This record gives sequence, C-alpha cells and structure tokens, in this order.
Amino acid sequence: DGIYSGRSINTARSGTTLITFKKATESDHGAATGWSSTYGDGQAVTTDWEVTSASGYVTWDGQTEYGIKIDFGEGQNGILLGSGSGGAPNVTVRYVDLDGIPQTGGYFYNFEGRCINAWQGSNNLTVHHCRLRGQDTLMYCDNNDGWLVEYCDMLDSRSANAAVHQNIIFIWSGSDNGTIRYNRIHNWNTEGIFFTGGGATGWKIYGNLFYDGVDTARGIEIR
Repeated sequence: DGIYSGRSINTARSGTTLITFKKATESDHGAATGWSSTYGDGQAVTTDWEVTSASGYVTWDGQTEYGIKIDFGEGQNGILLGSGSGGAPNVTVRYVDLDGIPQTGGYFYNFEGRCINAWQGSNNLTVHHCRLRGQDTLMYCDNNDGWLVEYCDMLDSRSANAAVHQNIIFIWSGSDNGTIRYNRIHNWNTEGIFFTGGGATGWKIYGNLFYDGVDTARGIEIR
C-alpha cells in the first residue's frame, strides 16, 4: 500500500519476456521477512505511466479489485502506450483503477486526456476487471489489433466544453479483431464505442450494459 510515482518504461523487448507490476497482498507478497499484513490491505496509488515504443509485454496486476490505482488529472494519460513512432504491444491491465476526474456533472475540460492512450502498433492490449473514469476519452485505439476489454466499469466521460469530443472507446480505422464484452458503461455523453475513419473489421461487442447516459449518449456509433 502507499503512494508511488509512475515511470516511463523503455526496457527493450526481449522476446515475450514480461515486465510485471503486481500489488502485494497478504497471500502474495514475496519474502516474509519484514512483511506486515497492513502492507497489503489497501491500494498502491501511482501517478501516470508510459510504455515507450521500444518496449512492451508489460502487465499491471492489482490482484484484488482496484488493488492498484493510477491517479492522474486533466490533459494527462493514465497509461500511454508508445508514441508517434509506434506502439507498445502485448500490454495487460487488470484490477486497476484508472482515476481521472470523478464527476457527476459535465467537467469543463480544457485539454484532452485519456485513461489509456494507445498509439499505432499497440496490439493485443488486454484490459479486464478495471475501472476507467473521469476523462473525455477513456480508451483511444489508434490502428491497433487484437484488443480485449472485459468486465470493466467505464464511467464519467462527460464534458461541458463543446470543443472537446467525449468517447468511451475511440477506435480508428485499421483497428481490427477486437472484443468488448461484459462491461458497464454509464454517466457519459456523446459517443460510447465509436468507430471512425473508414473501416475496422472483425470486432465482437456483446454482453455490455449501457445505462444513465446524459443528453446525446450513443452506445455504439459507426462513422
């Protein structure tokens, strides 16, 4: 438990070798020497993270519900995968709270932010049993294949600034063969799952619950 800084991960990929950040719990905490049960009964809270395009095969594992919290604000990315030079593939995020700006009303965003912002080539991203909330766009998929988003709570994607375009998941053309299933999507306006740019194929979307949309709150839009 405690408060930590996020970091930029630029370790070069080595085959499929994983880099794992795991929340310590009473049942899984490494060496017993120096361990106290109070170290494992709360959250590990961090600031934002980046995985550079040189890296990939990174896992965040909160182990229990929201055992890890990534706390970030307006105009930031909770997790940034890659950059304009390429993406970071084979990333897994589970039991993590990506916490932007929790809200009941529309927040007046001056800058765009994303809970997970994935540049082209961030293939095979898996996000499950997470909470993503409080940004104008919760997930941004820029020409990435093989995504799996499941069992997540996705909420608070609302803006009072008409110049900011809200999306639960923004999916550019060329992003193929993803699955979005068994998620709760609520307290959002404008776009839910938004396909744009001319063509994305092979997606499966099922078992999701959309509720408490505000004003124009589309569940799925294809443009």
